[in-house]
Amino acid sequence: MKRAFLIFVAVLSAATAVCGQEAAVPDKSSSLTLLQTVIPRDPAALGMGATSALEAVSIANSALFNPGVIPFSSVQTYFSASYQMWQPDVPSSSGNVNVGFAYNHVNKFGVSISFASDRLSGYDVADDNGVIRSQYSPSNLLAALGIAFRFIPELAFSVTARYLYSNIFDDVSYGSPSFDAGLTFGKGAFMAAAGISNAAPAVEGKYPLPASVYVSGSYLAVWDKSELELRAQSDIFLHGAVRAAAGASWTYGPVVARLGYNFGGKSPIGSFFSMGMGLSTGYVHADLALLLGDVPMNKTLCAGVGFSF
Repeated sequence: MKRAFLIFVAVLSAATAVCGQEAAVPDKSSSLTLLQTVIPRDPAALGMGATSALEAVSIANSALFNPGVIPFSSVQTYFSASYQMWQPDVPSSSGNVNVGFAYNHVNKFGVSISFASDRLSGYDVADDNGVIRSQYSPSNLLAALGIAFRFIPELAFSVTARYLYSNIFDDVSYGSPSFDAGLTFGKGAFMAAAGISNAAPAVEGKYPLPASVYVSGSYLAVWDKSELELRAQSDIFLHGAVRAAAGASWTYGPVVARLGYNFGGKSPIGSFFSMGMGLSTGYVHADLALLLGDVPMNKTLCAGVGFSF
């Protein structure tokens, strides 16, 4: 226990030091690209303010955020599919389809595979005379593979490799790999995680991905028929922005109620309040999350269904 805690604190301190140096860089958010990699896509985590790094029940999409939770989960196998109306009040809104799978082998080794497809709102295409000839809808794709190994009872190491692709116009597209690495700590009712996300070279040498260092913590209180989970997460983006989120969930029998808030600042994710509901009937799980706040996040809606066994 003490050894695991010291390892985790050492990694957290190193990550914080890196962030402290990079956060002083002037804001470069306008040049960031392939932003689909930071979209919170799981309705269970989204209902808790998008505190995704320690979502230890709905683990199917953990490759997108932190596969280190898989060996600490009570779930062995999880498959999920979800649909999301992302930022519906802005011209760049999108409809997102997400599919994920996770496998937890004897709470020692975990693997997760996730796919996402985003279809953005279309725009008019005009000829040289200004006459509108057609409409084009940009699209994004994302594929991720995450693995985790619980090398001591309290600590798991995880790595993720993903490929991101964006098609802006018929003959304008680009893609890039990105990588994550992190540690997840679990002991009794407490969990914590820290790592770096979206480490990658800049696209064409001048358009960086939204790389960040994340830290997260959670506490779970369990009674006979109910559970209360409290969770917090912060992402410190290397272009100078900070995101901070907190959420709570109350489970009674098969029903889960969730609330959360995310402060987005100048990060790629805007500020919002979140609320969500979940229903679990044996092997089948259904989740819904709604975001409320100022444009662009207002009315974002995410619904999903999952199967665990």
